[in-house]
Amino acid sequence: MLKTEFDTKTLVGSSCSLDLGSGRHECRLDRISTSGARVICLGFLRETLRGDRAVLHLQAGSGDIACKVADIAAAKIKLRFVGR
Repeated sequence: MLKTEFDTKTLVGSSCSLDLGSGRHECRLDRISTSGARVICLGFLRETLRGDRAVLHLQAGSGDIACKVADIAAAKIKLRFVGR
């Protein structure tokens, strides 16, 4: 679960990156909550599947957030944060 002190509304639309098994992908944050996020990634996402582990890097300096892919449709990825 995401435990931060920032205002999540200010992050929507900001740049972020997502580490998946296929490498690091540049993305834009579309939605974020305490339990997950939705990002829109740039470029090709090779063989990304539901349940894949990932790490979300927000540009707001909130650190790395461990997550799993909850759903993927083209470049839109829904992420579910996992406990730390």
